[in-house]
Amino acid sequence: MTTGQKTSLTIVALLVFVATTVFIIRHRDRQSASEQGASPPAPSAKQLQTEFPQAAWKFAGYAEPDAGYQTFMWAMSQGNVDTTLDSLTPAERAKWEGNMKKPKAEYGAQWAQRTKQTELFRILDKQSVSDTETHLRIESVGGSNENPVQEQWAKMIKVGSDWKYEGWVGN
Repeated sequence: MTTGQKTSLTIVALLVFVATTVFIIRHRDRQSASEQGASPPAPSAKQLQTEFPQAAWKFAGYAEPDAGYQTFMWAMSQGNVDTTLDSLTPAERAKWEGNMKKPKAEYGAQWAQRTKQTELFRILDKQSVSDTETHLRIESVGGSNENPVQEQWAKMIKVGSDWKYEGWVGN
C-alpha cells in the first residue's frame, strides 16, 4: 500500500470515528434530556388547539374552520339562537329555520340543554376539500349522551371570508 493510500484510509477512518462520536454524544444528550423530564419544543398554537372542553367554548369568530365550529357549539350551548343561525351556511340556515315552528326561545333552551351533554369536542383531523370547503373530523365526548363518544365529519363551507357549518358529511 502506498503512503497516499495509507493517508486516505487514515482520513476515512478518522472521519468515521468523528461521525460516530458526534452521533453517540447527540443520542446521549437526547436520552439524558428525556430522562430529566425535558420535553421537545412545544407545537405551534395552531397544532396545539385540538381539544375544546365545554367550559372553554367561546365566540371564536369565523376566520378558520375550527373557529367557526367552536363558535357554532358555543352559541348552541348558550341558547343563542341568532348566533347559532349566523354560524350556519345560508342553505343550512334555511333548513333549520324551515323546521322552527315554535318561538326562538324554546329552540335556544333545547339547544343549550342538548349541548350541555357534550363535555368536550376534539378535532381529530382536518381535510381541505377545496378553497371553500373543509371537513373536520369531530369527536364529541359526553357522559349523558346515548353514545358517550361520537365521531363525525363536520362540513365547513367558506361564505365570503367566514367559515360556516353545513351539517355532517354524508347527511
